[in-house]
Amino acid sequence: MDNNRRKELLNKFENGSLSQAEKMELWRMNEQGETEYADDRASELDMSEDVETTPEMEASLARYKKSFNGRISYKKQIRTMYLVAASMAAIFLVYFGFSKSSTRLFFTDDATYVTIEAAQGEVKTLVLPDSSIATLSPGTVLRYPEAYAKEERKIFLDKGEAFFEVVKDPQHPFRVVSGELQTTALGTSFTVQYDPFLKREKVNLYTGQVAVASVNEGTNLAPVKLTPGKAFEFVAGKVILSDFNHDYGNPIAKGLDFKDVPFEEALYRIGVWYGISILTDRKNTELENINGNFKDKKIEDIFFILSNTYDLKFTKTDSLTYKIMQSNR
Repeated sequence: MDNNRRKELLNKFENGSLSQAEKMELWRMNEQGETEYADDRASELDMSEDVETTPEMEASLARYKKSFNGRISYKKQIRTMYLVAASMAAIFLVYFGFSKSSTRLFFTDDATYVTIEAAQGEVKTLVLPDSSIATLSPGTVLRYPEAYAKEERKIFLDKGEAFFEVVKDPQHPFRVVSGELQTTALGTSFTVQYDPFLKREKVNLYTGQVAVASVNEGTNLAPVKLTPGKAFEFVAGKVILSDFNHDYGNPIAKGLDFKDVPFEEALYRIGVWYGISILTDRKNTELENINGNFKDKKIEDIFFILSNTYDLKFTKTDSLTYKIMQSNR
């Protein structure tokens, strides 16, 4: 048992700076019997004014402190089950909330946001505060609150693509805000793509049901409900609805291994992976589905393969932008 680590956590607990992960760590120390009860720092344990508490929490901590003071006066030799129960209860209440106060502890109005950015060439998977899972494509930027608002679970996709596997909670809809769109789900799996440079957004639904709407109340964009295998794309103020094969699950986890993937979808993922933008001439380019594994290949080699396989021409317009069109040969 790392007694110094426990003292550090107790200090943070006192001043209200204990993070959710550290609360769980301290609670696990107690649960696993790793707490050294001869620590006289516990006699100084008082509730911080910065920590929102319930009467039950204060009572538990009061018993915790009283037990320590009494034990210290008897040469700190008695370890009672009441002391263990009180300390475990106090940490349990802080982390999980108590009875009716759980909503107040976990759904706060003043949100502090965590920003996660996946590096180029890296797929990042993270667990959100409600245990929903987000898989981020390379270069993706995602923001989420440490504690959700009272009425909803809202997160922000500032750039890139993310695949969400949402925990069901009908009382708190899960919302992803990206650019001009907001995607709402109760329990489902879907991807959201947002390219600020191209002003392109797309939602692909894999399981369950989602509703896609504008974040601006004054717009004439009506909400659209998607069913599995349906895609909603918003480009230059226009809505494009399409179908896709949703049987293969999380597409981001597969990287650049494509199986029956729409051509433009594959190009978007290639662009995200290499940190570039690929412009497509939709009117003059016949798009097909792509099959093939392009993992660990240079971008020049990928363009060469696609050019010769699908009779396309790639033109570099600047250091980070390419334009694709049908070849004239």
